[in-house]
Amino acid sequence: MDKIQNCIFLFAIISCWPLTVNSQISYDGTECVNKRFQVATHVAVDSAMRQPLFTQEEIDEALTATSVFFDDICMSFIQCEYNVMQNDYTLGIVRSAPISVDVRLNELRNRFSKRRRINMFFLESIEDTNCGIGTFEGINTLNDANVFIERDCNEGLATQIAHQLGHIFGLLDTHHPEGMELVDGSNCSVAGDMLCSTPADPFEQSFISSADSIRLLTTDLITDFYTESEFVYELRDPNDDFYNPLISNIMSAYPCKCSFTQEQLSVMASNYKSSPIKHF
Repeated sequence: MDKIQNCIFLFAIISCWPLTVNSQISYDGTECVNKRFQVATHVAVDSAMRQPLFTQEEIDEALTATSVFFDDICMSFIQCEYNVMQNDYTLGIVRSAPISVDVRLNELRNRFSKRRRINMFFLESIEDTNCGIGTFEGINTLNDANVFIERDCNEGLATQIAHQLGHIFGLLDTHHPEGMELVDGSNCSVAGDMLCSTPADPFEQSFISSADSIRLLTTDLITDFYTESEFVYELRDPNDDFYNPLISNIMSAYPCKCSFTQEQLSVMASNYKSSPIKHF
């Protein structure tokens, strides 16, 4: 080979190597993981035409969009295997009876999950679940870095995937029911999602102060949580402070998701780096 051919050959080899190099600091100061995860996808088919719920191209597009949310820590996700699930899982509907949801999802894990891979299952719906499931800290396991995505979710596919990936990298929902997080942030490190960059979130919390009990009897409060991406919940925390959660956060339950906080990104980068299991 002449020099030009040698350079082309060398470039071709290098470009096919997995993207895993030493950590560095990204432009915004967060830790840069430099990791491209290869995702194994498992897709159910519909009941009418027995066609996959999502095509390989649609999932590729969604993973490209999902990766943007992880740019600041230099993590991205590509599809390395596209598996259409037939036979017992044709409808992709996981019900709570006669077999529990957990048992059914475990069947899917045991039958299809690839070791040392992030596995994504694309289903029609999962009963008693709000837009999918992600195994908490699954990145620390050989076999359980699993994400379950629902087609009937009213969120965009990319943000639903990003939310569940947040769970497998060690993030909790912003409204996680651990204690009662206060609006003033005084217990932010030990309640809710235990992160202080995400304000107290009352979604699905049941606390109502005595003052609010009186207000509910005497006034017509707006008790919906959000309207057109604006938070409008008017009940208050135990200190009688109004909630003002970050409804644009990926780990919230609101359909306005668009970003992680820098603290959340740092937690995910740290959890991956400290994990004894390294995924491809």
